[in-house]
Amino acid sequence: MNKLEGFYELAACGLPAVPWQEYRPHTVLDPALLWTVRTAVLRGSDLDLPRAVGVTAEKAQAFAAAQLSRTPPPLVLYYPFFCALKSGTLEVAPHRTVIEAVDKDLWNLVTHGRRNVTLVFPQQGPPQSHGDADFLTPAQVQQLQAAARRVRSRYRGALAAGQSVLLEWSYGAPSDLQRRATGDFSLVFLEIRTL
Repeated sequence: MNKLEGFYELAACGLPAVPWQEYRPHTVLDPALLWTVRTAVLRGSDLDLPRAVGVTAEKAQAFAAAQLSRTPPPLVLYYPFFCALKSGTLEVAPHRTVIEAVDKDLWNLVTHGRRNVTLVFPQQGPPQSHGDADFLTPAQVQQLQAAARRVRSRYRGALAAGQSVLLEWSYGAPSDLQRRATGDFSLVFLEIRTL
């Protein structure tokens, strides 16, 4: 599942996702925010496709215009760049749910291998915590567990076949030009895929 397919799948699961839209030549971006612009494919692999992450509206629009000038023009998506308070992964496996969380940006976990806490919720038996058990608030854990239940319901067949579903999430808010939150932090999912 590629990024665009994942965005559609997150919507089908009823999970909050980044508010992406298709970039068109007449699109105007708010100059007070930072933006993410990425090329996308309808189907197939989207690894290493051009993207601009956390850039000004001017740079985002220049990047998008350059992409749209290619022949044939690719699909170009955009959404506000999010500054993150906490981020992590949510793995929904056949017999357990695993929440990994890290301070701030998801890159701290997936690229740098940092982790503040790992919570394991087996189908049978008590939950397990590794790391700072108080890093996520009880309300945040409940929100992530509720998302896991939605995924578990939608992906019953894949889970029965032994597959897992991995989601990436952040408690984020759109970012101003100084990478400061412009609103309240809320749960947003960035990606979903089966393993």
